[in-house]
Amino acid sequence: MTFCAHSIKIIKTIGLILSLLATFLVADLVAENTHDPEEIKAKVVYVKIPRLEDLENNPVYIGQTIGVTYDLLLFDAEFLEAKIKDELDKTQIELLSKMPKWKKVEKELFRATYYYKIKGIKASIPPLEVSAFSNKDKYIDYSIAPKVTLQVTDLSKNPRYANVMAKDLQVLQYKTKDYDDKNNILVVELAFKEATWEDFHIKEALKQGFDNASLNQIKAKEGSVFYYCVLPKTIQNLSFDYFSLSNRQFKTLSFSTIPTQDTTGIQSDLIPKNNFLVFSNVALLALCVFFLVLFFIFGRKLIFLGLGILCLGFVLYNLLFTQKSAILLAHKKIHILPTQNSTILGLSKNEMPIKILGSHDDYYKILTPHEQIGWVKKDEVK
Repeated sequence: MTFCAHSIKIIKTIGLILSLLATFLVADLVAENTHDPEEIKAKVVYVKIPRLEDLENNPVYIGQTIGVTYDLLLFDAEFLEAKIKDELDKTQIELLSKMPKWKKVEKELFRATYYYKIKGIKASIPPLEVSAFSNKDKYIDYSIAPKVTLQVTDLSKNPRYANVMAKDLQVLQYKTKDYDDKNNILVVELAFKEATWEDFHIKEALKQGFDNASLNQIKAKEGSVFYYCVLPKTIQNLSFDYFSLSNRQFKTLSFSTIPTQDTTGIQSDLIPKNNFLVFSNVALLALCVFFLVLFFIFGRKLIFLGLGILCLGFVLYNLLFTQKSAILLAHKKIHILPTQNSTILGLSKNEMPIKILGSHDDYYKILTPHEQIGWVKKDEVK
């Protein structure tokens, strides 16, 4: 009996201890659950597309470059970064501006424009996430501008489309010349406003491209460019369509490709003449005669005779020494500028006698028998 009573006391003691432990555990859990919930942090950064509705509803076109402008609001916060959330499908859209600069518009408002090139019918603007650091409460906050689905139109269904869009595109001047026995070359100057030249292509042309001086100009918002294309002589008229972004419709440009010396609207700056050399020689000869007349009028003073002989000497130097005679080999290109990509002024069908006026790098500046100035490669002259 004594043993049983002692065991009962031990069991009661253990039960009391367990009861006390359970009480403490429950108290701790209750204390944890009765703490105030974590305070909701205030938003310090907001990003949005201000003209979202226009972007969603207005049509865009494959090959077009569009700008998407974002507004960013920062409230007592420091900008950290902006990044594209989803991976771009480069077969559909290409991001041209990797890290555009956020410019301050007002006290808390910043603005940046991301440029995209539309490449496919399923193109969409990906979501943009912006992060900022709260100066007051020392935490990082985030804001996301959502994905934008675009209304894309494929203009290539028009077989005459030359893959160029512009708010305005006009022909200033053009000229067609013989290129070789089978082909002509058309050189055209085009004035443009906000044109997309990257994919410009004339389907009928065997060779084509921009004049080297125009390569920087094509990136401008507006200006004029020279474009050349080599066409078979069987093509006597050329026309192509461009897409007007102002009217949202195709417009046609047409040219005659029959070689002629006086194509309507052509200006002399397409074929530079050697006018300076001619005028300088004429002026020197006139001075020579003037000084000789003074020599006889003022009692044969030697100073006038000397000045007259000096002017005559300059004329002879220009004629005999500044123009070195040479031969341009047959079937060689004559360029307007001393560069590989320059517009082609003409082609030597046979060996051609020329005058060398100067040089630049691997090119000679030459005067042709037709009084035209151009540039040819040094290794094409003998």
